[in-house]
Amino acid sequence: MLGGFGPTIATIICLEDKSFKSVLNYIFHTKKDGIKYFLILSLLFIGIMGATQGLNQEIPPFTIPIIIISATLIGGGNEELGWRGMLEPVLQTRFPYITSVIITGIFWVCWHIPMWFIEGSTQQNIPFYLFFIQGILLSFWLSCVYKKTNSVFLCMVFHGLANTLLSVFKIEVNFLLITGYLALTMLSLYMVYQNKTVKSEV
Repeated sequence: MLGGFGPTIATIICLEDKSFKSVLNYIFHTKKDGIKYFLILSLLFIGIMGATQGLNQEIPPFTIPIIIISATLIGGGNEELGWRGMLEPVLQTRFPYITSVIITGIFWVCWHIPMWFIEGSTQQNIPFYLFFIQGILLSFWLSCVYKKTNSVFLCMVFHGLANTLLSVFKIEVNFLLITGYLALTMLSLYMVYQNKTVKSEV
């Protein structure tokens, strides 16, 4: 649990202004019209999972709100201070956008490797190559959320939503899921590039 806050703690250490007000602004600042992009991606993600996957009967529906709050604050979402809030913007000062997203995704995925050696962790039930591919695709979606909202908090919520959906549904890789994932990735790239949010270089 403490290790899970590594990116969070590292980010706060790296911030020039570590005052409480500055940290809150870093987390909760949001573009006024950005929320619609977050909602579009979130609803499409939920729709893809609902249309292609069966529910995990071991998880009672009434626990879902608790799961998503927990996943947002302490079960993954908290990492976004480091990944989308700090690492990716720094990488984008040196590399093209898509390259930066992929590098961030690789760091993010590899950072989870120790979980495969911890008894009882959910990662032990997932082949690493599937986790890797999914992590790279999620990196594009999360990057889009950050680019369009400039909000670390909404990235935290989307990350928490992703972890929740991957628990609430029994994941089975099929053609419809792959198609949905790729379509959401293409939409994310379109949203980022449509208003010249980033340079056209890839």
